[in-house]
Amino acid sequence: YRNVLRERCGLAAVYEEIGRVMVDQFGERDYATGVIGSLQMSTGELTWINAGHPQPLLVRDGSARHRLWCAPSLPMGLAGDVREICSTTLQAGDRLLVYTDGVVERRGSPVPSPHLDQLTEQLIASTSDAVTTEETVRRLVRSILESLDAGLDDDATLVLVDYHGSE
Repeated sequence: YRNVLRERCGLAAVYEEIGRVMVDQFGERDYATGVIGSLQMSTGELTWINAGHPQPLLVRDGSARHRLWCAPSLPMGLAGDVREICSTTLQAGDRLLVYTDGVVERRGSPVPSPHLDQLTEQLIASTSDAVTTEETVRRLVRSILESLDAGLDDDATLVLVDYHGSE
């Protein structure tokens, strides 16, 4: 996919290439959800594709009401087409959290753990208190792990981006 990016073919081509490689490697039995995105640091323009992933959280001005929505395409490896390519412009001070479903869901349980609202509240509080990116991630991970009774049953990944504007 890096070659596709270098050739400036766009995010849809990256989605298709990852899916093709997965099918070549694993057949049609495996797939991966994800968010494929590009952030132009000079302008704050964020463009992304949601491949069957939870919607990212955007904290702006002490609130997460600016949730980022993008119609989910099929997970990569299932030979789907891109349903939507979304874009927004980040502002200085924005904090973006991309996370896997294993962070907020437990297999076989209808109850999210930790609840998405709790995760969101923790992210807002850390942002309002100017907690560093690294420490915020540590706190979120600690909260996720403390919410488990029997350990993780799915991947739990967090990617936190602090956008400081074009400097």
